[in-house]
Amino acid sequence: MKKIFFSLIALATFSNVSIAQNTFPATGAAGIGTSTPNAASLLDITSTTKGVLIPRMTKVQRDAIIAPVEGLMVYQTNSTPGFYFFDGDSWEAVAPKGATKTLGNLTAPTKVEIDLLPAADNTVSIGSSTVSWKDANFGGNANFDGKGYFLGGLNVGSFSNQTAMVEITPTSASALRLNPYTVGGATGEMQLMETTANGFNYVGFKAPTSILANKIWTLPAADGTNGQVLSTNGAGVLSWVTGTGGGAETDPQVGTISTHFIPRWDGTALVTGNLKDTLTSITNGNYSKKGKVTIYRNGGLIVDDGVSAVQGIGTTSVGGSILSKGFLAAKDLNELVDQQFFPPFSSSLDHAGVLGYITSSASADGSAVVGLNSSTAGTSYGLYGISNGSGSLKYGSFSKAVGDGGAFGLNYGTYGEASGAVANFGVYGNAVATSASVNTYGVYGTASGTTGSVYAGYFAGDVYVSEKLIVNDWIDVADSMHVDKALVVGTGNRPIAYEFAVTGGADAYIDDVLSVNTTTATAQLNVSGSNETVLIEGTTPYIKLKDGANQSGFVQASGNDLRMGTLSGNSVGKLVFRFNGVDKNGMDVNGRFGLGTISPSALFHLKGTDEVMRIEGTAPFIQFYNGTTAKSFIWSTGNDLKIGISTGNSTGRLILGTAGGGDQVFLDSDGTVGIGTSDTKGYKLGVDGSIVCEELKVKLSQNWPDYVFADDYKLPSLKEVENSIQQNKHLPGIPSAKEIHEDGINVGEMQKLLMQKIEELTLYVIDLEKKNNQLESKVTALENK
Repeated sequence: MKKIFFSLIALATFSNVSIAQNTFPATGAAGIGTSTPNAASLLDITSTTKGVLIPRMTKVQRDAIIAPVEGLMVYQTNSTPGFYFFDGDSWEAVAPKGATKTLGNLTAPTKVEIDLLPAADNTVSIGSSTVSWKDANFGGNANFDGKGYFLGGLNVGSFSNQTAMVEITPTSASALRLNPYTVGGATGEMQLMETTANGFNYVGFKAPTSILANKIWTLPAADGTNGQVLSTNGAGVLSWVTGTGGGAETDPQVGTISTHFIPRWDGTALVTGNLKDTLTSITNGNYSKKGKVTIYRNGGLIVDDGVSAVQGIGTTSVGGSILSKGFLAAKDLNELVDQQFFPPFSSSLDHAGVLGYITSSASADGSAVVGLNSSTAGTSYGLYGISNGSGSLKYGSFSKAVGDGGAFGLNYGTYGEASGAVANFGVYGNAVATSASVNTYGVYGTASGTTGSVYAGYFAGDVYVSEKLIVNDWIDVADSMHVDKALVVGTGNRPIAYEFAVTGGADAYIDDVLSVNTTTATAQLNVSGSNETVLIEGTTPYIKLKDGANQSGFVQASGNDLRMGTLSGNSVGKLVFRFNGVDKNGMDVNGRFGLGTISPSALFHLKGTDEVMRIEGTAPFIQFYNGTTAKSFIWSTGNDLKIGISTGNSTGRLILGTAGGGDQVFLDSDGTVGIGTSDTKGYKLGVDGSIVCEELKVKLSQNWPDYVFADDYKLPSLKEVENSIQQNKHLPGIPSAKEIHEDGINVGEMQKLLMQKIEELTLYVIDLEKKNNQLESKVTALENK
């Protein structure tokens, strides 16, 4: 029988080993990258291209280190990555050290080679009005966002021979520039101040509000002579020239004059007059011209009431009374007309373009205004007036005759004659309305009086009306027939019975078909027209429809509403909509409306085949309300269909269920989903029951534990594993049974931990395989002896 002896010999020693630039002596300092390590260290690592990489692991792996010693350091790869060290009680992060950003520990002199910027606006001041800096030299640009105090002088561009408080020695074309005080605004003003008894006075210089291009004005070197003015050549060059007039000036010989205005004597001296002569036109005042001679009623000093722009006076009688007078652009007519001969005008007649009147008592015929036109082509008018106002009463032409005629003849407010071989008009009127609130008349006449015949208009010949004749009272034909405004037609004052009009409130009776604007009669009442064909007017008027004795329905206008339906007492009738001879839609007495049916069984009843209802629009939706509060919606947006809870309903849930099984699926406002349960225990998905799937894929944000096979991975010894198992009663790094019971299993994390343990077990097996092969070799060698 063979005897098998098993022995395990493991001995590894290093004694004064030196490899290339590394040295590992038995005592003293070890060196990596150097053969002469520093004697004050145990390990001296030297490199200019590489660093030292300490163990990298996750937080779970770090916490799984058995009995960590104080000072132990690792690099954590997740959950706030960074360097951590064990201080004897817990793992602490190594805090980064930032740059020093305070100047409290600086000593003089200190050279500042970086920008000094305040943390926020108006938080840092350099110097003050009471404590000043010594001479400060700025080699580049100096920007002051707040106030800057210079108790000495300010020298820009030069550092010596300063003779003024502010001295600028330019190094470029622009020595001093005032920028706009706002973006797109005007340039600030440069002021030369002087203190006087009245306070601060100053002379200011300011750029114009709009400059099309950069401008540089060059002043002349000489001072010029008395009376000269600065003139520009349009390119920025100024020069002294002798004044040539224009504008306003003072001359001791002629007084104060202005261009084009004729001087006038004010009793003391010549001053600028009000009459302007430009050689091409004459106006009173500085107004735009409308003709060769233009007189403005309100121009200059003409501001009183009862005036006109132009006044013309005819001859006077022996006693001095005026025979005729005319005005242009007149105002306050009662102030201009002699009240001895004329009664006052109406208060509405205040202005007139032309006003003329005659006060002569001679026997000769006369006219206040005469218009003659002998043109033989086109439309000609002796007198033409237009009224196009939208306010109070306006007249295109106003005429008035006052007098009793006496021995001298008739008096006419307006008298017109027409003769010729073409259409002629003695008086022609045209009215154009611009407002529905006023009346507009082409020709307007009034008549009043208690004796004789009084006519607002008198026509000795035929009267032709091409459109409408509106009568507000009676039309009387030689007292033989009259038609009043109620369309009562009759002889004397009695209407003709059964013809057209009805008086006394009786009914109108038509014994046959009535046709309006049509000769084709297809019904009892036939009306033909376009646009507004029939107008039914009254207080809530309506049309009643009866089928024999049945009170069927009505159509009524009520305020702004249109009512259509069945009459009171008709408790069974429906409102039916018929198309192409077939009843399609209907509404019953309970207010239920049906589309595709005339017998609805719900408030809104749809009946049909295929596509019964279509909601079309840009992102259309249906909103569901509880009272007046929006609760939920169905929304078509883009290619998506959204079903959810409305804004403002923060506690509502989307619930899916069946009539037999009740509520089954719950979607809360925070996005959690419950299947078979409404309580997900704080998880995004909660399922009360079993789940079956052919494939479940979990994607991890952390590294898969292939680092176990890395050369620098420290594999715990089996003794360390044994001690951890005996102490904690579970594998190192694996949650305990209590933790699983209380917190559940993180499938992704547990899969990773299990894979780590499998890979560690694989390494243990490989190591055991190697040792077993070594032992077998030794046994074989012993057996062969």
